[in-house]
Amino acid sequence: MTKINTNKILDNIKGLEKFPHDSLAILENISEHIVIYDSNMVIIWANKAAGDSVNLESRELIGRRCYQIWHQSDQPCPNCPVVRAFKSGESQQSEIETPDGRIWNIHSHPVRDADGKIVGVVELTQEITLRKKAERALAESEKSYRNLFESSLVGWWRTRIEDGLFLKANPAAVKVLGFEHESDLINKHTAAEFYPAEERNELTALLAKSGEVDGFEAHFTVKNGVQKTVLLSAKIFPEKGYIEGSVVDITGQEKALEALGEAVQKHDELYDNLRDGAVTVDMNGRIIECNKAFRNMLGYTMEEIFKLTYNDITPEKWHAFEAGIVEQQVLTRGFSDNYEKEYRRKDGSIFPVELRTYLIKDRDGAPSGMWAFVRDITERKRSEDLLQESQQMLKLVLDSIPVRVFWKDKNSVYLGCNKVFAKDAGVESPEDIVGKTDYDLAWKKEEADLYRKYDAAVISSDQPQYHIIEPQLHSNGTEAWLDTNKIPLHDSSGAVVGVLGTYEDITERKRADEFLKRSERRYRSLVETITEGMSIVDFDENILFANSAACDILGYSREELIGMNLRQLIIPEDINKILSETENRKKGITSRYDFSIKRKDGMVRDLHISVTPYQDIDGNIKGAIGLFSDITNRNREKSEKIKLKEQLDRAQRMESLGILAGGVAHDLNNILGPLVAYPEMILMKLPQDSPARRQVELLGKSARDAADVIQDLLTLARRGRYEMIPTDINEVIKSYLNSANMIELKERNPNVKVDVALDKRTGKISGSTPHLLKVIMNMVVNAFDAMPGGGELKIETGHAHLDRLYGGYTDIIEGDYVIVRVRDTGIGIEEKHLKCIFEPYYSKKEMGSSGSGLGLSVVYGIVKDHKGYYDVNSTIGVGTEFILYFPVSNEDIKNESECNEEYGGTEKILVIDDVVEQRDVARELLSSLGYQIATVSGGREAVEYMKDNHADLIILDMIMEKDFDGLDTYREILKANPGQKAIIVSGFSATERVKQALELGAGQYIKKPYNINQLGQAIRSELDKQKVPSIP
Repeated sequence: MTKINTNKILDNIKGLEKFPHDSLAILENISEHIVIYDSNMVIIWANKAAGDSVNLESRELIGRRCYQIWHQSDQPCPNCPVVRAFKSGESQQSEIETPDGRIWNIHSHPVRDADGKIVGVVELTQEITLRKKAERALAESEKSYRNLFESSLVGWWRTRIEDGLFLKANPAAVKVLGFEHESDLINKHTAAEFYPAEERNELTALLAKSGEVDGFEAHFTVKNGVQKTVLLSAKIFPEKGYIEGSVVDITGQEKALEALGEAVQKHDELYDNLRDGAVTVDMNGRIIECNKAFRNMLGYTMEEIFKLTYNDITPEKWHAFEAGIVEQQVLTRGFSDNYEKEYRRKDGSIFPVELRTYLIKDRDGAPSGMWAFVRDITERKRSEDLLQESQQMLKLVLDSIPVRVFWKDKNSVYLGCNKVFAKDAGVESPEDIVGKTDYDLAWKKEEADLYRKYDAAVISSDQPQYHIIEPQLHSNGTEAWLDTNKIPLHDSSGAVVGVLGTYEDITERKRADEFLKRSERRYRSLVETITEGMSIVDFDENILFANSAACDILGYSREELIGMNLRQLIIPEDINKILSETENRKKGITSRYDFSIKRKDGMVRDLHISVTPYQDIDGNIKGAIGLFSDITNRNREKSEKIKLKEQLDRAQRMESLGILAGGVAHDLNNILGPLVAYPEMILMKLPQDSPARRQVELLGKSARDAADVIQDLLTLARRGRYEMIPTDINEVIKSYLNSANMIELKERNPNVKVDVALDKRTGKISGSTPHLLKVIMNMVVNAFDAMPGGGELKIETGHAHLDRLYGGYTDIIEGDYVIVRVRDTGIGIEEKHLKCIFEPYYSKKEMGSSGSGLGLSVVYGIVKDHKGYYDVNSTIGVGTEFILYFPVSNEDIKNESECNEEYGGTEKILVIDDVVEQRDVARELLSSLGYQIATVSGGREAVEYMKDNHADLIILDMIMEKDFDGLDTYREILKANPGQKAIIVSGFSATERVKQALELGAGQYIKKPYNINQLGQAIRSELDKQKVPSIP
């Protein structure tokens, strides 16, 4: 709670009706409501009585507004004294009724700071419901009597004794006398004008004799000469100087009697319905008439009450008192003054009443009884008691608080003070200071001069002087600091009549303030220098505080952050997490968690936060305090490590599988060599009509199919042989779409619609057409397999400049790429399987389905060998899309001339291979072309052979002895035979050692298993080249 200096409460207090605030312990228990508001009309302190009025603890009022509590409204009530005190800067008073029917007397006093700025308002409230109800009841009673007077059918009038002029007349009397308005009669006419002299003299004599006349019949001549017979009653009041009476027009007896009956009935009804009690007793005190209010007041029925005397309903202690009133006032002058006494109800309870008694006389003027109006003043008495208690409490508060309070007249003469001031002034009690001046007290003359100077300034300017801070040297040599306030005192007319002052010793507060300032500086320095962001939010996620680090992390200034809702910063995916954590905070739970925000510059950052509940000084949880740091880079590094590990694991698996596949492929190639070559040689020798040709052709096809599978294994092992040339991917796709494989797929599943959109603007790539055909084929076959019931296959090409892949499966080198998209509407691939689909033999197809299980693994290997990338997007039940990215090549596509089909010759060729079947195949093929053939079984044997023999060309297998392969062999041969021509054969793609061999001068590089055309063309091409010496 913000601390308000108690002296500020006294700023606009008049006299002793208001009191200071500091002693909250005492103010907490007084019966008046005391509430303190800050500048936003928010309650910052309230005493117990204020809370009790709405059945709440006083602390439950803090933080709320008065109109929310007492009026259940979202706006201040009209004529609110607190609002007026803020606006006017002056004390305000209002009587306000709350929705529950209670009425309050409210005094509001503004509180100012050292600069005179209003920082709050103190409100003192007293409930006056019962008093106001009593006042309203009295007003209603008086109104009833007025109504009785005005509506009576009997004319009532009053004339002055001195000159007989009419002073008052009700409408009935005005009408009897022939006038329309009372104003036409009053002070203009006398009663004597309306009846004959003899009747006037007779009436005057009767009044002079007994003081009153009842039922005197007279004959009036009223306005306009109309004759009327009237019945007069009159009574003289010499002490008041007037005569009162009634007049009834009895010109028509029946009409008059009827009118009289109605008047009496009306009178009885009004009498019985009066709010106050009315009672008539005889001279023995027996009740002979009373109205309903009187009976209800005492709790008796009509039959019961008529058996009682007024002594029966009056406690005995009042008997003598009331007998004196009757004897000294009622019997003497005919009525009493208002007086108070007590009645006893039927149930025995005692209650106070106020009444006035009138004497009733008979026709002879003798006392015949008394009547009185009686008012129950229980509530008024209670209000008076409460007021007295409040005044006593006020004195107790003044004498109990540590603040010094005093008040003086215009001449600076003391009129009073509280006990603690009297002690400071060196007197025994507050009474001893009355009549003294500052020069009569314990102050030094210089101090007294200063006090009177400020008194005079306040009185002359009618303006308060606040917070006069000054040091005071005590007699023991210590120095103290005082905080003094003085305000003018006004009388009921608003004139300045004196000065009210307070002061308190603020020495300890000054020391505490200085300590607090140093502590706050240390705290702010700590908060503003830490590298973690710190913020405070309420339960609505509104930011109440943010340190400098928080501003840097979030990208906003402190002014922008304060008041901003945290949800404006949180990414949508994390909103529910934050709301859940807010609920934990309301339960007092501390937690740590990660979430993401969007900075002012649009960047999304990951944060780690530690959050604890935020409590006010009373221990109530009001929000949360968070300490957070930016972990974006840490998360990114962690993600990169995970991605790199996945890539490494995948690469290691592929490498292991590749090594295995490469070894198997090499052995199989050696076995397949004769199976591929011999069918061609046999077919060359068989007649065209030989029935064996069909079997030999099937044997050759099977061998070539087996070679293709081996080639897939080599591709998987990344050891296949590629002839990379500038390639138009559109032409590759067109070639496949016209292939027998595509035709077979369409025939097998005619319900698949194929849509092709090839972008003519795509660039060329450096690629191997056979391998790219295999990529397209594998993806199309997979698409058809995913749509067994039919669907749509879309093949597209395009081009783009890329720096990342949309799928995010791997990184990409920025540049221009040709893009191939193959999209189906098939069954889709589950997320958990997407990262495994390129691994060998990983398949979700049913057992027995077509394919070797290497299809996508081969795609992966070929794409990588082409320095390309891939993305895969798939949704279950929607379909799958494969996206391939090939870097654009700037090389031009060369027109290859038709190969020379004349591959034969007579040159000598040395075949070097460690597999006997491969040597035999080469011998048979090349012999059939006319070449001279020699064979050796290894590299060292070849080197020895070439020392003593000549060969126009050597066919060199790269994979032979472990420690002496094809490169070692060729290097040794070149030493003895510089410029020796050679071609390289292998089941693997070009390794680094193959490249070194080519750099030494070797010619073409062909893969195993080869056929006669491939081998013959390579040999002929190399032999026809001009010899270029090579130096190893």
